[in-house]
Amino acid sequence: MRPMPTCFSLAVVLIALFAPLAHAQYRELQDFSLAQVYGGVVLDSSGNIYGAIAGDENDQGEIFQIVMPGDTLNLLHTFNGPPDGAEPYGPLVFDHAGNLYGTTSVGGAHNAGTVFMMSPSSGGQWRERVLYSFTGAADGGNPQSGAFLDNSGHLYGTTTTGGAYGQGTVYRLTLIAVPQETTLHSFGGSGDGVQPTGSLVEDASGNLYGTTYSGGAYGLGTAYEVSPAGSSWTEMVLHSFPGEANDGENPSGGLVFNSSGYLIGAAEHGGMAFLQCQTGECGVLFRLVLQPGFGWVEQPFVQFWQYPGSNPVGPVTLTTTSVIPGVYVPTLSGGANETGAVTQELPYQYGTWIYVTLANFPDDLYLQSNGGLAQDRQGNLYGTYNSDNHSAVYEVTP
Repeated sequence: MRPMPTCFSLAVVLIALFAPLAHAQYRELQDFSLAQVYGGVVLDSSGNIYGAIAGDENDQGEIFQIVMPGDTLNLLHTFNGPPDGAEPYGPLVFDHAGNLYGTTSVGGAHNAGTVFMMSPSSGGQWRERVLYSFTGAADGGNPQSGAFLDNSGHLYGTTTTGGAYGQGTVYRLTLIAVPQETTLHSFGGSGDGVQPTGSLVEDASGNLYGTTYSGGAYGLGTAYEVSPAGSSWTEMVLHSFPGEANDGENPSGGLVFNSSGYLIGAAEHGGMAFLQCQTGECGVLFRLVLQPGFGWVEQPFVQFWQYPGSNPVGPVTLTTTSVIPGVYVPTLSGGANETGAVTQELPYQYGTWIYVTLANFPDDLYLQSNGGLAQDRQGNLYGTYNSDNHSAVYEVTP
């Protein structure tokens, strides 16, 4: 790793100190009371919103739809526990036919989680099918991330337990009549990351990239690559987060590619040591840049601090409605209410970035979303959060 100069990181911070508050409107579309909504949301082509309720003491989770405009809530499926799934934590994903795919953290035939599919039928009804039940053994167990769908009929995802070392896996599910699961990598070997919770992203060559919240050389998380090698797959740790002054620790939401081919992610903790926040260091945005002769080099490029929002949780969402390539990311704390915020990060000049608060959360968060933010064609942002008082789906209009 080549650490970025301290003056670079400090410049980002000082710019943030004087950044104006962006004018954006925040509203809650649905309040789910004491239920838990961790996985973010996904939009269909009509702008309707879909997500998963992990459940509470009274149930084992649901799949919901919010019809827009009008914010009408429909429950599409209620999970029943074994042999059905239960407690979905990860985000959902659509295929080209309009089917939804997701995971549950428990339930299934072995009570170690499932991969499921939701298919629309006539009359507005949806049908759920369990595609695969994890055993909790070599194939992994308890997935908390969503699944990534490629163009060849494969779903890729991660589990937080199971595998050869009991610390989680990367898996592939081939969508045939009887779906076939293949374990591509088992986490927990020497110097490896452990317990991945973020979703995966794929490059044009079929390589997969992701993060682990902990493990690695310093125990503070990793960014990794899993690559096909003939009939097998190999894993390589691209970066172990050291928790040093400039660098982050505990990446929480996977990675995304930007138009320059960089991998962008958020580290919930770490960053410059003098920027103390409610939960410790304030966190960073980082990128992985492929440099000839050096491989993937990690570069922190935004240092968070308390006021605009601190402790970012992702994955990040790239700006799609602006000519300026920016980033959106919610934070776990900070903001005007010190209860978390939706922030926007934009390149400024001379390699520095500016970041501003778009909206402040009304309640103190105890766990943010595994799904990041979804953006519609008008640039509105949608996400989920959980507080001690309630969970909600929210909209931010920049």
